Amino acid sequence: MTLTQALKSKRATDAIRLSAAAMVWLLLSIQMGCQSGANVYMTTSVPVPLVDVLPLRIGVFLPPELKNYEYKEKIANHGEFSVNLGDTQSQLFEQVFRAMFADVKLLDAPEELPEGLDGVLIPMVNQVQITIPQQMRSDFYEVWISYSIELKGPQGKHLHSWSFAAYGKANRRNYNNILDRADSALEHATADALRDVAGIILFSFTKQAPIQDWLKDV
Repeated sequence: MTLTQALKSKRATDAIRLSAAAMVWLLLSIQMGCQSGANVYMTTSVPVPLVDVLPLRIGVFLPPELKNYEYKEKIANHGEFSVNLGDTQSQLFEQVFRAMFADVKLLDAPEELPEGLDGVLIPMVNQVQITIPQQMRSDFYEVWISYSIELKGPQGKHLHSWSFAAYGKANRRNYNNILDRADSALEHATADALRDVAGIILFSFTKQAPIQDWLKDV
């Protein structure tokens, strides 16, 4: 091999090494989530299991804050994270209440009280919290959602307010596409939390002492 050929071969090898190093750096940067963030718009439908139906006529008011809820957080060195719960969250509560009660009427205002109602339910979001693997040195994206459900009597009188928290998580190792990992994992963790919401309401709502007292009176 001549000197010229050797130099050309060395330059080609160096270029390949440089390109490979740049690619590795890029992949590591993405994998570590540096300024990557995630933007999740929930469209996942949450299945609601069959339960014994209560023979009651219930009004349900879904506040605008619930219908349009979007959580945003900037995590230092990891970018902007947002989770839009609006449509899926509203559909979830409507599905759950329709599974629980014989007749459900959606109300345009909490003061709208049609005759014949046995009560009015108003669900609200209190707080959302997320963590990403880099924060906890784990493999999991985690989501906590805190809710409260207010129960009013047929005349609009406050009877009870029940607060609870739902939890969901997703393992980042289950998502092979590094570019889409944060979005997909956070979406699935949120869907997991919303499924938890459905389970908590369906199986714990009627166990609240004030709810049991109300059910005895209606």
